[in-house]
Amino acid sequence: MLFFIGVGSCNATEYPLREKFPNVKVIEPEALFAKLDEYMVVDVRSKYEFDTIRIVGAKNAPLSNSFFSSMIKSRRINNPKTPIVFYCNGITCAKSYQAAVIARDKGVDNVLVMDAGIFNWVKLYPEETALMDEQPVRPESMISDKKFKAHILSPSEFVERIPEDSVVIDVREDFQRETKILKNVTENVPLGKTQAFAEKEAAKGKTLLIYDAVGKQVRWLQYHLEKAGINNYYFMEGGVEGYLNAGL
Repeated sequence: MLFFIGVGSCNATEYPLREKFPNVKVIEPEALFAKLDEYMVVDVRSKYEFDTIRIVGAKNAPLSNSFFSSMIKSRRINNPKTPIVFYCNGITCAKSYQAAVIARDKGVDNVLVMDAGIFNWVKLYPEETALMDEQPVRPESMISDKKFKAHILSPSEFVERIPEDSVVIDVREDFQRETKILKNVTENVPLGKTQAFAEKEAAKGKTLLIYDAVGKQVRWLQYHLEKAGINNYYFMEGGVEGYLNAGL
């Protein structure tokens, strides 16, 4: 049975992962915003993503951290009655649901997920969002879907753009690299180190061809590239998952 708090602007059928996590309690962004100071909001994405954009006042506890369970149990001990709300990138991101399941299995109760994610939150509540050093977020500071898509290549187009004047960068974290693609041409540079590497390669006149796991993390990397004045870059649509689905 799926539990909801608040009447949201989106129909449940638009959230494909809710069916996979039927016992996770969901809170809509409108309900969270209405009583934001009554919840402990926890961002379960990577530190890089959190540092790029986050809900104001949220704490970061990366799901990938081996001490995630201990971190959440510690927060519960310090705040025994405060509901914990997990969030990640958006409606197709499973991290918030997984965090809730783990927390509950470890004896941490009163947990919910705001599964609309940061993508939808910033559109609704820019005043309660921090974008790098900017708070509140001005609408014009957000990179539009049009600009993001202008830097997207299909997997086949991506492969075709690998000449001598480009560098291919895999920005996944080490734990995500079990599946490898483009082995002979890829530089493995995790997100936290990507900007410095990108600036060095861009200064050489290289075109940056970048991919992640499923095409979501690069959305936040784009803000750092743009801030650094780098514009000759492209992302692979769907990341490694898109590449494999394309049968390349």
